[in-house]
This record gives sequence, structure tokens and C-alpha cells, in this order.
Amino acid sequence: MTKPLDKTLEAFQNIEDAIIDIKTQRNIMTDTMTIVDYDKILVQLDEASKNLISAIVIFQKYEKSL
Repeated sequence: MTKPLDKTLEAFQNIEDAIIDIKTQRNIMTDTMTIVDYDKILVQLDEASKNLISAIVIFQKYEKSL
């Protein structure tokens, strides 16, 4: 059985990977509307990443250190 902390760490890594991929794709785009939407996505993913970090900090109180 996977621990909730492990799943949270995996989710964090997936979000960070998505951020990198979106930034890479955004850099080669020319359509202004798409770039604006990608910027909005990046803001939301960054916020999600920050929230997951907060959750990981709380988890660490109760589980072994990473």
C-alpha cells in the first residue's frame, strides 16, 4: 500500500514536470492567446505546487524524514 506522503510527493513531482514542459512549449509558441492561457496555467500549477509543499511539511511531522 502506498503511503499518502508518497502519493503527495509523486503529485508534486508531476506538477513540477508539467511546469517545465509547459514553459518549454510556451517558449516556442507564437499565438498570443495561447501564451496568455499557458501563463494562467503556470500560475495555477505554481499555486498547486506551493500547496503540496505545505502538505509535505505537515506530513513530515508524522512520518520519517525524506
